Amino acid sequence: MNPSMRISCFNTASALRMAAQPENRSFALTRLMGGLNFVQYLEFRLAIDNLGLTGAERVLDIASPKLLAAYLAATGLVREIEMTDLQDPRLEQFRQLVPPAALGRVSARLVDASRLDQVYPAESFDRAYCLTSIQHFGTDKDAEAARQVARVLRPGGLFFVTLPYGREFEEERWLHGSDDRRTRYSEKAIAERLIPAGLTIRRTIYYGERLIPLD
Repeated sequence: MNPSMRISCFNTASALRMAAQPENRSFALTRLMGGLNFVQYLEFRLAIDNLGLTGAERVLDIASPKLLAAYLAATGLVREIEMTDLQDPRLEQFRQLVPPAALGRVSARLVDASRLDQVYPAESFDRAYCLTSIQHFGTDKDAEAARQVARVLRPGGLFFVTLPYGREFEEERWLHGSDDRRTRYSEKAIAERLIPAGLTIRRTIYYGERLIPLD
């Protein structure tokens, strides 16, 4: 069974457990109905395949879908994980997906990724990841967040990030009829904006939908 299938099973089992708790029932039902979408199914697997986790690492989740962090903590693939977001009010509910015996491995905090220095000392983490989020950070906050990640990673650490590719660096509307925007990154933009001093590119993966181009 590939990692994403295991995460899907974990989501269902954890949501069923939480559904018995009146205060978490609405959240649990949402998890049961939502499950993993196509992008999460692919990116969760890519993250696990490329982060090289052994169970000894301290990991920083930056504004990513929180199911992955809960799964990593629940299964002991990390020593400790911090799930962070700028404003998601559901962080503690996602944390509760983790069985009580493993809750000590995971913590949740609202924090601006471009201001990690206000919260974490230098060289605090062995791994960091940011899935389908950095493109929404806004003007120059993506570059500053990358600099902050370089600061909080220990020597030899890894940063896994996913983002929309484009032949040119450009900002586009995220949803039709909405003012929400996101950035597409060319290879040049990735090198210039997201690879600050202290980081180098280890691997680049291009992925997409072959039959039905959703994005």
